[in-house]
Amino acid sequence: MKKTHLFLTLISIIFCTFTSKAQKIENTIYGSLGIAISNDSYNENSDRGLTAKIGYGLNFFFSEKISTMTGIALHCHSESLLNQNMDGGDFDDLVFLDFPVIFQGHFETTSNGKFMLGIGPVFSACVSNDEYYIDSDPNAPLNGLKKIKHFNFSIMPCIAYELNHCRIGFDVNIGLKNIKKTYNGLIGGSRHINNVCLTFGVKF
Repeated sequence: MKKTHLFLTLISIIFCTFTSKAQKIENTIYGSLGIAISNDSYNENSDRGLTAKIGYGLNFFFSEKISTMTGIALHCHSESLLNQNMDGGDFDDLVFLDFPVIFQGHFETTSNGKFMLGIGPVFSACVSNDEYYIDSDPNAPLNGLKKIKHFNFSIMPCIAYELNHCRIGFDVNIGLKNIKKTYNGLIGGSRHINNVCLTFGVKF
């Protein structure tokens, strides 16, 4: 509970600071679809899955070329959708609430649009965890235990092409935090989730 309060306090401070300093505020609704890669050191595996996001962002412009976008996004991570034909795999389906803070530079082009380059942290809270299930042993002690921790932290570089009311581009989430829940004598190691997404947004 203390971590949750600290997390919400941090987001509130960031929001209030940017609101007081911004020259212009722009709203963005966006959706993303891409490929996720989950690296697990315990079994030296890299499981691939699909990732999808839908979000709302507030872009605080401090000048024509510099801005910071915060907001919230619902982020779904599914390995089972990409591996439906593989029998016996314990693939993950997870849902996060993402809170990105992306520092952006906007650069004029020879046409009517702009290129945007950005990077920043993403704070994530897991709102739908997955549980272990060993298909070959219904009585395995791991069965029913949560797979990942409640919070994740990643860094997100991104690039986009922007017109007056839309943007399209790519973003990459690089997982920096070990989010694997370990259980003594049952399972150990570390786990990081990364993804690459195509993103389309509408600005107003």
